[in-house]
Amino acid sequence: MNSIGECQNVLSRRIIVVGDLDSWRAQGRDLPQADEMRFAEFSDISSFFLARHKPDVILAPLCARGFDALELTNRLASEGYQGGLRFLAPDIPVPEIILMELSRLAPDIEIKLIEISKLQSIVTETEMQTT
Repeated sequence: MNSIGECQNVLSRRIIVVGDLDSWRAQGRDLPQADEMRFAEFSDISSFFLARHKPDVILAPLCARGFDALELTNRLASEGYQGGLRFLAPDIPVPEIILMELSRLAPDIEIKLIEISKLQSIVTETEMQTT
């Protein structure tokens, strides 16, 4: 499900991160500034927004305050999005069931889960390869 190559590939694309931005800021989290990365609320997602930012990949939590993976996948499919969609997820015993359901809703979107517990080891390995 996760590989160093996949993470490097995601990091080299135009990315939209979807989440509860007000909550993130209230928790003292800074939103990184990068040319190829945009942050958005679920309510921002529209065909106009997608056309304006032209994301290669959209990154979001599997479940967030105000939306979940099913709702975001459905919204993106209805807006005609056909890029990559990555959900940050806790350890899930059988992630294939979730992927199967999401892919059924949006066959034109490449959907993958990134397990949060494996993310740190992937980032560390990636950093070691680039030094």
